[in-house]
Amino acid sequence: LIAANGGAVSTAGLVKADGTTSLTGPWNAGNQPIASQNSVNSFNVRAYGAALDGSTDDTAAFNAALTAAGAVAGTVYIPPSAGLRFTSGVTIPAGVSIIGDGGVGRSPSSRLIADLTGVALTINAGSNVSPTNAYTRIEDIDLRHGTATPTTLIWSDHQWFLYINRCYLQTASSEVIKITANRRASATIAFFIPR
Repeated sequence: LIAANGGAVSTAGLVKADGTTSLTGPWNAGNQPIASQNSVNSFNVRAYGAALDGSTDDTAAFNAALTAAGAVAGTVYIPPSAGLRFTSGVTIPAGVSIIGDGGVGRSPSSRLIADLTGVALTINAGSNVSPTNAYTRIEDIDLRHGTATPTTLIWSDHQWFLYINRCYLQTASSEVIKITANRRASATIAFFIPR
């Protein structure tokens, strides 16, 4: 990663391809602010101990990154790998997004392996939901079931804005995405359906 700042090229903010070296933080590319993968509002699951080998249970690391991101309404970054395997459902805090580097047609992909029964990802902003604290993105992620099959991959309750983009969603269950709300809500969903 080379950052262009005001027309000058800088080597500040370099990161290893595996995401293990933290970037220096947010930077500008011309007039566009860029949040790096390990900036103050972005949390790489690898930094929280995720093995990302597709077989180790990374539930604790995933939850730790979600908790850290929840404190600042930040982003959890899933780097391309064999997969982050989680064995119990996780709740995405209000305003937190999950972003990867490849969900559709990329190898390796930013893969989440839901090896559980029940709901894999719950997005619940709670009773104090408002447009300022309830914007969630799930983008460039390959989300699939493991040996066990979740009843629902993604369930959103009390959500104002849910944006799912460039994701591969695979499950043998009947509910891929379930949205329930008792208040005004908006959902923009764009995902890939394989032939």
